[in-house]
Amino acid sequence: MKDAVERARYVPEKPSPEEMASAAMVATVLKNARADDGAMEIRAGDSAPVRVEPAIADKLIDMLGRVSNGDMVGFVPADSMVTSYQAASIINVSHDFSSNCLKAAKLSISRPVTCTE
Repeated sequence: MKDAVERARYVPEKPSPEEMASAAMVATVLKNARADDGAMEIRAGDSAPVRVEPAIADKLIDMLGRVSNGDMVGFVPADSMVTSYQAASIINVSHDFSSNCLKAAKLSISRPVTCTE
């Protein structure tokens, strides 16, 4: 399962027509559920409503809009370290191209800190 989560996180795949339609419907529902201040409240069953702040709502609706247009969407935390292969996949270029950009200093690189005894 962990491999599947890592793959989904770093290797975006083209959404299926069903996923595109679902994303469009959910994006529409979320847009219509926004309050005057841009926030949303989501409730599941009898649970108390959960407030979704405007900035988070914006990101959710944007992501769903992209999926509904057939765009590939992946999630990478801003502070994540990824391999050069993962980076190439994230920016949708070949590994050779990204390596050449790194060598030419067109992309920045940082290496993980390792501890040695």
